[in-house]
Formats: sequence, structure tokens, C-alpha cells
Amino acid sequence: MEVSSLGFVDAEGAAIQVIMRDVTAHRRAERAAEAGEERLAAVLEAALDGIVTVDEDMRVVLVNPSAERIFGAEPGTLNGRLLDELVPRPFRQHHANSVRAFGASGETHRRMGAGIVYGRRINGEIFPVEASISRLEVGGKRLYTAICRDVSERERTLARLEEERARFRQLAEAIREVFWLSDVDKSEIIYVSPAYEAIWGRSCDSLYASARNWMEAIHREDRERVARAAQAQAEGSYDLVYRILRPDGAVRWIHDRAFPVCDADGRVVRIAGVAEDVTDQRRFEEQLRQTQKMESVGRLAGGVAHDFNNLLTVIVSAAELLAAEEGQPAATVELVQDILDAGRRGAALTRQLLAFSRQEVVEPRVMDLADVVGDAEKLLRRLIGEDVALETHHAGSCPVRIDPGQWSQVLMNLAVNARDAMPHGGTLTIATRVERTDRAFLRTHPNVVPGRYAVLSVADTGSGMTPETCARVFEPFFTTKGERKGTGLGLAVVHGVVQQAGGLVDVTSAPGEGTRFDLYLPLAADPVELRVPTAEPTNVHGHETVLLVEDEPVVRRMTARILRRSGYVVLTAADAAEALRVLDAHDGEIQLLLTDVVMPHLAGPALARAVRERNDTVKVLYASGYMDEDLRDRFGRGERAAFLQKPYSPAVLLRRVREVLDAPPGGSA
Repeated sequence: MEVSSLGFVDAEGAAIQVIMRDVTAHRRAERAAEAGEERLAAVLEAALDGIVTVDEDMRVVLVNPSAERIFGAEPGTLNGRLLDELVPRPFRQHHANSVRAFGASGETHRRMGAGIVYGRRINGEIFPVEASISRLEVGGKRLYTAICRDVSERERTLARLEEERARFRQLAEAIREVFWLSDVDKSEIIYVSPAYEAIWGRSCDSLYASARNWMEAIHREDRERVARAAQAQAEGSYDLVYRILRPDGAVRWIHDRAFPVCDADGRVVRIAGVAEDVTDQRRFEEQLRQTQKMESVGRLAGGVAHDFNNLLTVIVSAAELLAAEEGQPAATVELVQDILDAGRRGAALTRQLLAFSRQEVVEPRVMDLADVVGDAEKLLRRLIGEDVALETHHAGSCPVRIDPGQWSQVLMNLAVNARDAMPHGGTLTIATRVERTDRAFLRTHPNVVPGRYAVLSVADTGSGMTPETCARVFEPFFTTKGERKGTGLGLAVVHGVVQQAGGLVDVTSAPGEGTRFDLYLPLAADPVELRVPTAEPTNVHGHETVLLVEDEPVVRRMTARILRRSGYVVLTAADAAEALRVLDAHDGEIQLLLTDVVMPHLAGPALARAVRERNDTVKVLYASGYMDEDLRDRFGRGERAAFLQKPYSPAVLLRRVREVLDAPPGGSA
């Protein structure tokens, strides 16, 4: 109760007036207000967001501790300040206009700006703020309350994330590999990098629209295998190589690696992967395997040819000696001639084997490719027949360092191959030019040194070849011709000769569209050499002493017999060690060392150096039908030497010996 009393005196005398009022409801209201203020104070104190209330003059009338912390103010120092002090100068006018517009709108609540506005700390620092404003009437006065949150750290984090996203986009768009991200069962593609369009030939949007497009692009023969791996990928990663079929019909090889992406609890929530186009790599690996196979066959062919040449040397020499004997019966002469013919055919076959294996003894010189074609043109016209037209085109000078005999064989082999591809006639075109390798060429021929090359092109209008045949065309003994119509060595020889000259062969062909072989050779820096023919020796007999070193007994005996019959004194040895012993034991001079190039323990060049240390005037003639890589390198470094190609006949042997002996001192025959 609320009690008031008043004393007074009236006509009746002194009295006290007591007024009592029930104030229970009022007291309850006061207690509620006090409790509300306490609760409001607790809310303001605990709120993480800043709360600032201003009056219509934009002066601060209420501020909570978070607001003081956000704006960098000491407790109690913001009350009574103009709100402009908490707003950066460039934004003050805009802020004032926004508040007035809000006051006139009739709204009671509004988010400030587009979500982010800027505040100003007491020290002048400007920072981003997320803010909302509300309006209320208190005692007839309008108040505005702003709730604000400092989002500096969040904005920095978002900026870092955006920077990382930008870097990821740049990386994903720049790399040649395809980065992809899908859900666990790969029913939805969440992300795929732009390289997908370049490799698959399909749009990224088509993959986003339906993840099935990924599986449908896989080659039918590989699809089941890839599907099994994709179904099991949630349990782990996979690493697959498969083929895809582009819309343009091209087949590409893909290396696809996938791995699971897990959440904090270890559950697989995504599948990520990287796919790259390995078509070129597969092609290069296949080329490497083919090269290794060719080298293995080449080593075998070289070894066989070496032994075969020794046998042919004896066969041909013996047959020629028999043919030179007078008074032979006609039947014997005929048999001897058959032996000679077979021996010469065998010698031609071994030359092909050695040319294929790049172990043939060659004598290169700088020539113009146009001259090589010109020298062989008459023979080529007879070779291809009247129903095949021969056209030649030469675009400028093409100097190359080659063996002319080898390259005549190359032209003949290519011409025969073209003739057989045009059984009903056609046109054979041989052209020479200088060409600079471009980037597209270097991508398909990574081992080629960029630069200018001399190119010999041989093209026909024949039946052409399938891609499968093109891939095997240089394999030794591979032929598409009928039985007894070819050895399968012709193009293998071409490949071997071109590689021996430091070049490469490029084949372009399609069924019904003919075939073109482009032979690329390094341009020679030296001028074209003018070959002056040497006169044949008028007398092949002699009296000089020859040291003959040959590890094959039958060849050694036959060669010694031929030389002795022509007047030479012959000392023989089976190897280098025996040759040096014979040399040391011999009292007289030795004018000529005739030695095999390839021998066990010590090769011919090493023996020649040892002999010249004892007698620097001795001349050297190397006999060989085979040259390994090490010996080719030695002679390629400028070692002057004369060669006798195996298999040789008595006439060739005697002529070559005479040429070397008659050569001026220090020269090479």
C-alpha cells in the first residue's frame, strides 16, 4: 500500500487525513522494468556483435562493449559522439542519406548496403562491417539502433580463397591434363577442366549435363574394363590406360588416375582424378620398341652377314680362279659360272643385310641429292617399265654427306616398291628440296634436331597402304607381295641407310591414295665434292711383302694364294698378337698390312697403330664386310684408311692392293 497523511483543524477540531492506495500492480511493473533493464544489460554485455543506438541527431546514446571493442574505443568514450566519427569520410554522406531514406520509408528494420559497409576505428583504420539498422520510438523520440559485425578476418579469408580459386582456375585452364571431380558413384560430374574439350572433342557442358557421356566416349573394347574399375573406385584409387573415340573418329589413348576424397570421419564424399592424353607417348614407346627390335635384328643380320661374307669371299675367289684356268671342260665352266652367279647374288643379299643393320662399310662424300637422282634416272626408267611415268622436280641445291652407291640402292628399292604398287601403271614422282622442321613435325619426331634438312621425296599413285601396313613397312622380311616376289628387305634397307646417314624416313599413305616416302637428311656444311675418276692400274702384280691378318682360316688361305700367284711375298697371321710376333721375327721390310677390321681381342685399327709404331712407312688396307659402331666412330673421326669390301674377287683384291701400294706416302687410296 502507498499511504499519505495530512493533519488539519476544522470546526470540529484537530484531525488527521490518511489516504491509502493499493500500489501492488505498480510495484510489480517497477520490478519488471528493473529486471528487463538487467536482462538488457546482460544481452548488451554478452552480445558478440556491436550494438550502437543513436538519436535523431545521430549522436550515440547507447553502445555495448563489443561495439567499443570493434571501433577500438575505451569503455564509456563513445556515448555522446556523432556517428560520423565511426564512419569513413568518403562514406559519410552516403551513410546519412541511407539513414534518412530508412527513416522516411516506414520500415522498422533494414540491412545496410549490399551486406558490406565500412566503419572507421578511433585510430582511423577503415574496416569492412556487416550491419543492419532498426528504428523505434521511445518517449516520443525516434532512436536508431545498428547491429554491426567486424568481418575483416572473414573478408581476408574470402580473399585468400578467391585467390586460391583463381590460381586453381589458371592452373586447370593452362595444364594439358584434365582435372575432374565427381560424386562417389560418378553419376554427377562436379567439375571438369577445359582441357577435356581439347582432348575428348566434346564440351564440358555436355559432361555436366550427363556423366554418362564420359563412359560413352570410351572405346567399346575398353568400356567394360573401365566400368569395373569405376564401380570399385569408392574403395580406393585406380590407375587406368584406355582409349576414347572422339566425335571426329580419332582414337586417343588416355591415362586416367582417380583417388577418393574423404571427409573428417573418413567417409568417401568425392572422387577426384587427373586424365592425360598419352597418345603421343604410346606412339613413341611403340617406335622405341620397334627401334629396339630393329636393332636386335640388325645385330643378328650384321653377324650373319659378316660370317656369310667370309664364306662368299672364298666361294667367289675360288670360282674365279677356276674360271681362269684354261682347258676346262664346258660342263665345268658352266658349273663354275653358276657358282659365281650364286656368289654374286649372295653378296648383294649380304650388302642389303648390312645396309639394313647400318654396319656396311661406306665411303660418304658431299653430293647434291639432285645429282644422285640424275645419275640413277636412266636406270630407274628401265626399272619401272613403260607404263609408269617418271617425273623429277628439284628445288635448289641439297648438299648431303652420303655414300653414292648406297643411295643408288635406296632409289632403286623405293622405285621397285612404287612400281609394284602400280601394276596397271601410274606416276612415280621424285623430288628434292630443303625444308625447315616445324613444331608439328617435331611433336611427332621428338628425337629430331630442329633445323633445315634436305628432303628426298618419292611418291607414287598406287594402291596405298593401311595404317597397320605403314606401321610395319620397315620391318625386315615383312612383305605384302606374293611368294618369291620379294625378300622383305627393300624398305628395311632404305630405313637402315637413311639412319646411317643421320636422317629419318616419314611415310604418308592411305588405301587408294598412293604412298609418299620423305627422306630427311642433315644438310652438309661443306661444298659438293667433284669426284675425279682414278685410272685403273695397268699392272696388278707386285713383289712387295704383305702381312695378311685374317681370323677366318679359309679366307686367309684363299687370299694368300691369290697374292702369291701375283708375285707378292705373303706373311700370314690369325690375329693381332700373332701378327706382331710375325712382324718382330721378320728380318725384311713389310710394305703393306692387309688386315680384317673386326677381330677378337684386338681390332684391325688398333693393330695398324701397333704396326706403325714399329714401321711408320707401312701402308694399311682394311678388309671388311662389317663395321661395328665403335669402329665407325674411329674412322668417322678422320682416321685415313683404305677399305676392301668383302666379299671380294681376286681381281678386286689385286687391284685394291696395287692402288694402296702405289698411293703417295701419307695418302689414302
